[in-house]
Amino acid sequence: MSQEGWGSVDQRPAIDPDAPRKKLAWEAALGFVGFFTVMAMVTAVWNVFRAEPAVLPSVILLVLLVALVVVWKGYSRYR
Repeated sequence: MSQEGWGSVDQRPAIDPDAPRKKLAWEAALGFVGFFTVMAMVTAVWNVFRAEPAVLPSVILLVLLVALVVVWKGYSRYR
């Protein structure tokens, strides 16, 4: 069976030699952002029970949650 024009093309995906390093960097970012997200959540919940709650802790929590989702999406490529 002739495969003219095809040659010996390897159809396997290329293995990224930096994949373990990239995975470790994404895990570190996930841990860093995750930790501060948990701390912001504790602060936001604590803020709700104050006499005069502020908006800033909730805004910070929202920003950190968005950052956590972005980092999680980046990390999921290397899981």
